Amino acid sequence: MDRMGRVVASLLATLVASALPAAAPRSAAAGGQLVGDNGSQGTQRAGAFVAKADDPTALWFNPAGFVLGGSFVYVGANLVDFDQRFRRAGAYAAEASSAADYVGDPYPEVEHQGGAQPVPMIAAGIGRGRWALGFGVMAPHGYGRRDFPLTVDTQTGGGAPAPQRYDTIQQQAMIVLPSVALAVKVSDRLAVGARASLGYARLASRKAVQGVANGAEDPAQDSIVTLAARDAAVPALAAGLHYRASAAVEVGVHYTAPVRVHAVGTSSTELGEALREPLPGMVNGIDPVAPGTERCAPGGVEGAIAACLDVTLPQTATVGLRYLLRDARGAEVGDVELDVRWEDWSAASDLVAVVDGQNRLLGTRLEDSVVRHGFRDTWSVRLGTAGVVETAARRWHVRGGVAYETAAAPDSWARVDVDGAARMTAGLGLGLEAGAWRVDLGGAVIAQPRRNLRDVAVDPAAGMDARAQPDIGVPLNPADAQPYNPFNAGAYESGYWIASFGLTRAL
Repeated sequence: MDRMGRVVASLLATLVASALPAAAPRSAAAGGQLVGDNGSQGTQRAGAFVAKADDPTALWFNPAGFVLGGSFVYVGANLVDFDQRFRRAGAYAAEASSAADYVGDPYPEVEHQGGAQPVPMIAAGIGRGRWALGFGVMAPHGYGRRDFPLTVDTQTGGGAPAPQRYDTIQQQAMIVLPSVALAVKVSDRLAVGARASLGYARLASRKAVQGVANGAEDPAQDSIVTLAARDAAVPALAAGLHYRASAAVEVGVHYTAPVRVHAVGTSSTELGEALREPLPGMVNGIDPVAPGTERCAPGGVEGAIAACLDVTLPQTATVGLRYLLRDARGAEVGDVELDVRWEDWSAASDLVAVVDGQNRLLGTRLEDSVVRHGFRDTWSVRLGTAGVVETAARRWHVRGGVAYETAAAPDSWARVDVDGAARMTAGLGLGLEAGAWRVDLGGAVIAQPRRNLRDVAVDPAAGMDARAQPDIGVPLNPADAQPYNPFNAGAYESGYWIASFGLTRAL
C-alpha cells in the first residue's frame, strides 16, 4: 500500500473507532419514511447533488462522482431533530370491564419526546487516472425513533391509556452500511460507478395490540408487545453515471436497489388484566410454539419468544441537470442543479412481524402481524445552488437549496409510527476552504402541512384491500381477517430541523 493509501486507511480506522460507538445507539435510520440527505453539501443544497457529487459523499449520492474530485477524506454528521404532535379525534368510550374516571373525556394531545439524533458519515475516495475507489460507513438518512407515553392525563385525571398506543409507544431503528464503490471514466465526458454495502440493522418497538376484538378499547383486554431484533447482513446496491454534455452542462443519474431487512430477535407480551386471568384461578400467557414448528428461530422461552421482522427500504432513481458558472480562467465559481427523484414506497408499504408464540389456554398460534401504511410512490423536485468567493488564501462556498416531495401516505393513512406527509425543504450552508481542508456548516428546515383526518366509512365485509385506514392489530386473527377498527383519525403536526457539519481533506 502506498503512502496515500496508508493515510486514508489510518484516518478511517481512527474515525470509525471513535465515532460509531457513540453514534450507533441513536443513529437515525428508517423508523419509517426517510427524510433529508446525507453529507454537508447535499443537506445544504436540499438534496440537489447527484450531478455535482464531487466529494466522498458521492458514496450516497452518485458513486460515479468519485472520479470527479481527486482524492479526499470526509467526516461529517447531521443532527436531526423531529417534532410531532397528535390529537386523536373523539373521546374515551365506556369500557366493558370498568367505569374509569376518564370515560367520556376527549383524547388529549400527545407529543413525541425523543431528542435530536446524529446521522454520521465517514467516507474517502482515492483517484488514480481514470479509476477511483470509494469506501466508508453511512446510514440511510432519517429519524428512526418514536417515544410516546403509555398513559396520559385527561381533563378528569391521570392514568388514562394513551390514545396513540395502538400505533406506537416506542420504537427505534438503526441501519449502518459499510460500503465500497468503484468508478471509472469511460471517456472524457462519461463516468460510471457502482456501490456495494453489507450492513447491520437493529430494530425495536413497543406497542399495544388487542387480545380479542375490543371495540371499546378496554386496556384490560390489550396486550403490550415489545420486540427487539437485528439483521447482521443487510445487502445494498447502487449505481450511477455522470455525463459532461459541455463545459457548462452536466447530467447525473443515480439508482439504488431495494434494501430488505430480515431482523430476528425476541418478543415479550404483557397481557391486560382480563386476558391474563379470564376466570378466577385461570392464568393465561404466551408460550413458545412446539420445537420444530418455529418460523423465525429455534428456542425461545416465556418472556423471550423468538420473533422476526421484515422491513423494506424502497428502490430509488434520481436524474440531475447541472449548469456551471466559470470565470475567465475556466475555473468553476458557481452552479445551479435541478434534480428529480422517484422513490418506490408502494412496494415498501407493509411491515411484517412473525412471533413463534401461542396462546397458553387456547393452544392457538399467533398469526403474522401485517402493519399496513397505505404507501404510494413519491416524487420530489430539488433545486440547489452554490457560489465561490475567493479571498487571500481562502475560498468561501455559499450554498442553498429548496425541495418539494409528494406525500407517501394519503391523509386517511396518516400515522405516528411513520411520517408520510408531503414536505417542503429549505437548506443553507457555508464552507470555508483553506489549503487542503474544507469545513462546512449549515442545515435545513423541513416543513409539513397540518393534516386533519376523519374516519373513512368502509364496508367491513369488503375485504382488507378496500380499507382506507389502518386497523388495530388482533394477533389471534389472520392478517386478512382483522376487525375494522381504525384508530388514526385526528390532527397531525410535524416537522424537522437538521444541523449539518462536514470536514473534508484533499490528499
